[in-house]
Amino acid sequence: MSQNIYLLCASVLYFVAARRTLDPMSRVFWLALCMLCLSVLLREMDPRNTNMEFLFGPIFELRLHYVFLGVIWLALLVVAWTQRNQLFKAVWQWLISLSGILMLLGVFLYVGGDIAEKKFFSGNYEVSEMIEESMELFGTLFIFFSAYVVLRRRR
Repeated sequence: MSQNIYLLCASVLYFVAARRTLDPMSRVFWLALCMLCLSVLLREMDPRNTNMEFLFGPIFELRLHYVFLGVIWLALLVVAWTQRNQLFKAVWQWLISLSGILMLLGVFLYVGGDIAEKKFFSGNYEVSEMIEESMELFGTLFIFFSAYVVLRRRR
């Protein structure tokens, strides 16, 4: 549950950063990071056996949320392609900033959690589950920190 909260908050913070910037390419980049957080959030969400299953169950069963995300990703890619050189320069500068390093660390931990789910670190199911959840929790926490740092510097 806390992973979902971190990802939702990071999405909101990146969206606010996109709204505050005047540079169109920065706006596209912050929106892309917002969409990345939303994509991971929707991957983490599972409405089965909850009170919201009746509302979100059919959407998740038909994978409609991925269609929605795909359309938005495609639109962002089309816009970004027109100014790709300027965008790559901005992305590189961001990657070596504190926010970029925190995001990379968060993504690294999150992917490590996904690897742990496949019993890469331990053959024991319970240990693998514990490692997976811990790594994903810290990964989403670092992703949230990355968004927080971006917003603090965009005032």
